[in-house]
Amino acid sequence: MRISVLLTLTGAAVLGVAAGAGPRVAQGAIAPAGSRGAAPRRHVPRIRGRFGTSSNWAGYAVDGSNVTDVKGKWIVPAVTLGSGCPDSYSATWLGIDGDNSNTVEQCGTDQDFINGQPVYYAWYEMYPKYPVNLSTSRYPVQPGDRIEAEVKYTGRGLFQLTLNNVGKWSFSTVQKLQQAKRTSAEWIEEAPWAGGVLPLARFSDPVGGSPTVRFTNCQAALGGAGLIGLSSLSSPEPITMVGGTNASPTVKADPGGISGDAFSIEWLNCQ
Repeated sequence: MRISVLLTLTGAAVLGVAAGAGPRVAQGAIAPAGSRGAAPRRHVPRIRGRFGTSSNWAGYAVDGSNVTDVKGKWIVPAVTLGSGCPDSYSATWLGIDGDNSNTVEQCGTDQDFINGQPVYYAWYEMYPKYPVNLSTSRYPVQPGDRIEAEVKYTGRGLFQLTLNNVGKWSFSTVQKLQQAKRTSAEWIEEAPWAGGVLPLARFSDPVGGSPTVRFTNCQAALGGAGLIGLSSLSSPEPITMVGGTNASPTVKADPGGISGDAFSIEWLNCQ
């Protein structure tokens, strides 16, 4: 584990969490639900703590300017009941912005454990706009699926978001977010937000069973350059997800080191 000491959270707050009506969903999508009432689940900007930590993100981020493309792959993890957290949630995604700004242009998969059952689906979100959950009949997601994802800026505030479930389906959409700053690239496992940070689902490798999810082939284009592998990018920042209280903090998820443009994130606690 990269962090072996307990960490103290700062009193950070989510910037610009949107309010309003329920989320926009694709036909056949899963209706948002959770342990915090009817509040829709969101994938929000990083909530910062001290020493490279966050209360909702784990993974890697690279800050810079003129970010135009982010790519990567992962295998959809399985989720099971975590001790002390009957309902819990996790999102695996990549995208642009959110590490140092109030927008996030992102796409990924959710792996949740709700009412005693695992729930899997794909989605995209142009935060602060609400997420769009893809139809589970047309775009099904299961543990072990191989996901290839890309978020690409095409100019004039437009982004192309692509998800490819290898051998099963492909999805692509072009969305506009004029206020996007394009100042970070990231590969993240997130505890989603619904009136607060939700418990993190216990995710695991669907083959080996270890409590990890692994990103591979991570690449980003920053500063007008073409795509560069994560291991060759300047100063990628590891982000550890922490929880608990100021008096008794816990590590929820922790990224390992980068090797060959790949890294794993280990689940440790749900909250």
